Amino acid sequence: MDFTIFFIPPILGAFIGYFTNFVAVKLLFHPKEPKKVLFLEIQGLIPSRANEIAKAIVEGLENFVTEEDFKELIRSALKRSLRNKKSYLSFLESYGILDRLTDYLSKVIDTGVEYLSDTIAKNVELREIVKRKVEDFSSEEAEKFIKQVAGKELRFIEVSGAVLGFLIGCLQSVLLLLLL
Repeated sequence: MDFTIFFIPPILGAFIGYFTNFVAVKLLFHPKEPKKVLFLEIQGLIPSRANEIAKAIVEGLENFVTEEDFKELIRSALKRSLRNKKSYLSFLESYGILDRLTDYLSKVIDTGVEYLSDTIAKNVELREIVKRKVEDFSSEEAEKFIKQVAGKELRFIEVSGAVLGFLIGCLQSVLLLLLL
């Protein structure tokens, strides 16, 4: 019996797994413009969804810091300023004064921030500026940025396809060996 036939499925599986994941990663960014392929029109995920991505980024930035994050920031600033006066700090904490002071300062700062936001919004539409900047971000720049940030992960996706394909090919070879 020629055992070389049992090496074909793992090698072929690794090649197919790598190739399909390589193509899937490329399809995130390419083609930049819609292209007709037979009866289908295809375009890369990122170029085709650029406006939705821009909108999600702007909305994400708006909701980036929660009220609790803000209060924790104030609380830690108060604690830092009182760190050399531990007796004051423990007094303020034991009677709940630190929490009330944090809430009060949070409301005062919120009011100031709201006033500034409203004033800025009347003069300049910050949201539109950010949205325009993100929309103007070219797909080439987006691809470069994403590959810088997630290059290792994208490479892992490609290689894991090869590994998974190889393992499936090994399983096929074992099944073939058992059936013969």
